[in-house]
Amino acid sequence: MEIMFFKSPIGNLCCFFNEGSLVRLHIGIMELNEFGYRITDDHPFKNELDGYFSGDIREFSQRFSLKDCTGFQKRVLTRALEIPYGHVVTYKDIAVSIGLEKGFQAVGNALGKNPIPIVVPCHRVVGSDGSLRGFSSGIEIKRWLIEHERRFLNMLNL
Repeated sequence: MEIMFFKSPIGNLCCFFNEGSLVRLHIGIMELNEFGYRITDDHPFKNELDGYFSGDIREFSQRFSLKDCTGFQKRVLTRALEIPYGHVVTYKDIAVSIGLEKGFQAVGNALGKNPIPIVVPCHRVVGSDGSLRGFSSGIEIKRWLIEHERRFLNMLNL
């Protein structure tokens, strides 16, 4: 297991890699109580994060793994990956798209367990009324990420 720390505008990010795949991204301070991690400062994913936060990239090419997610979580998170940069969809939109018209709460629960936020853009999912709801790192960070992406889309007139 390898760990990379990254200082971002939304706080410190702690990225966990296993066999080259990103398996977890934690926003905020994290206590590392386990042993055996190799800490790196020069992982190529650092460049992608720099690019995302500077507005130069819209999606990540870093390989990642959702192996610890349930089948349902994988379906929801895979659908979240399809949400375009700077746009939002509702929990209900995702529920309907995966064949669970009334499953918006289950979708919210699955998104709340997203092990790699930002890369799998669960922050792009909002309530049916457009309100910001639930985000594992807090609503203010969710708001910042959405506004960040929209700001760069507006600069490009997209």
